[in-house]
Amino acid sequence: MPELPKARSALSPESFDEIFSRGLAAHARAEALAVGPIRRQFRIAGATVEFRATSIALAMLFCDALAHIEIPDEGEPDFTFHIWDEASSGIDGPSLNGWENTELSGLSEITEHVGLNCYLQVAHDRITALIGSDRYLQVDHDRAMVSAAHKPTGNAVVWLRSHNQGLKWECGSPLLTMINWWASEFGYLAVHAGSVGRADGGVLIVGRSGSGKSHAAIACLESDLFYVGDDHCLLSTNEHPISTSLYSTAKLFLTDLHRFPTLQKNEKEALLTPEGKAVFFLKGILPDRLLPGVPVRAVLLSHFSGRRDTQVQPAHPSEALLAMGSYNVLRWPSFGRTPLARFASMLRSLPCFRIETGTDISQIPRAIASVLDRAQASETA
Repeated sequence: MPELPKARSALSPESFDEIFSRGLAAHARAEALAVGPIRRQFRIAGATVEFRATSIALAMLFCDALAHIEIPDEGEPDFTFHIWDEASSGIDGPSLNGWENTELSGLSEITEHVGLNCYLQVAHDRITALIGSDRYLQVDHDRAMVSAAHKPTGNAVVWLRSHNQGLKWECGSPLLTMINWWASEFGYLAVHAGSVGRADGGVLIVGRSGSGKSHAAIACLESDLFYVGDDHCLLSTNEHPISTSLYSTAKLFLTDLHRFPTLQKNEKEALLTPEGKAVFFLKGILPDRLLPGVPVRAVLLSHFSGRRDTQVQPAHPSEALLAMGSYNVLRWPSFGRTPLARFASMLRSLPCFRIETGTDISQIPRAIASVLDRAQASETA
């Protein structure tokens, strides 16, 4: 990505549309040069989403975590991701017209000039993202990646310098930020939470990082409860909230693997991250324990007690709102107050509990099942 001259006009919607059109054209050239380009379709937030990758390596990078929600080709998709990398195709990414080098004096003036009702993300005195209701543009200089999307046309382009540069960080939760932006149009929000349950209802497990959400969700893999997600899911926060599975991955620190024998047996197949976590792709390990989504019957505020036994106690909705809102609203600032208001409305209609998980992993799914039984009994009373 060469340094380009600074130009305030680069932030116009027309300039974005030019960048985006060039990106689509570049992908078309890369796809024409590819030997056996890959097209795969998935059901995400009730919509048909297609990934068009120019190599098997790219398809694995962006699609493996979505394998559990893959569907047969249904024809014209609702939204399409066009993905290519320069290393294998020789096709460079779209020229950015210098938008990321625009001077940052007077951000309100820039926002007015863009006319997109947009959110600008800034790092090291450079604009790294410009996100509006219809247009999305993000540059990751460290990983040499450009992502752009346009809701009215139902298309996104994703370019990497090389698929090898993105393997460790992208494979477990591909395109999370862009999918969250896209799914918000349908009333869904990507939340940092776990979710498990039965076909007729489940729980949302919330809490700060390290509070035991993943342990609680993963513990249910070998129980009568089904797995929706351990770290990310899409949440529909309407009158009847639904937790929708996004990625079929499970993440654990290597030091905790001994607590989960089935995953420990598959350690050699896991992807190891730089921070010492093993990422398991559950579609190939426990495919019959995965659910695409569940109606949310209760919210659990997770806390690891360090004691042997797991305990569940009633919690005030404000505690769950603090756990959900503080992390997710800060993570998705482009949506302003919308997530917090939706979370608050949802929590007023759902029972909330504090689950203090213990070291005896087998007790966790039983405790969650008891919460679901209580919630169901309350609904029918």
